[in-house]
Formats: sequence, C-alpha cells, structure tokens
Amino acid sequence: MTYYPPTTLPPSPPYANLDEIIIVLCDRCLAIADDHTLPQDEIDQFFEYTMALVDFWFHELETKCLI
Repeated sequence: MTYYPPTTLPPSPPYANLDEIIIVLCDRCLAIADDHTLPQDEIDQFFEYTMALVDFWFHELETKCLI
C-alpha cells in the first residue's frame, strides 16, 4: 500500500493552482471514459475518484486563500 503523508500544500508546478489541477484530472477522466475496453463500473469508479480529488483540492486551496 502506498503511504501519502498529510499535506495541505498543492502539488508542485505545473499543478500549482486549482485550474491546472482540474484540467489535468478531467482530461484523464475523459480519456478513461473513452476507453471502450474498460468495464463501465471501473469508468464510474474513476469518475467518482476524480470528483473526490477535485473537491479535495478545491477545499484545500479555498481554505488557503481565505487565510
């Protein structure tokens, strides 16, 4: 299992802002959705994972901007 230390810092560049993070995650999600060799449940799971990551970084960066 991979261990990720707790962090509130955004990823290092080129993903240093929310727009870049969302663009990259959504592009990857769309590429997975277009792969017709994957079962639909895996595509759905990847979509939900992507939305959870976007939500996480949105809240992390929103909180950081309010300080």
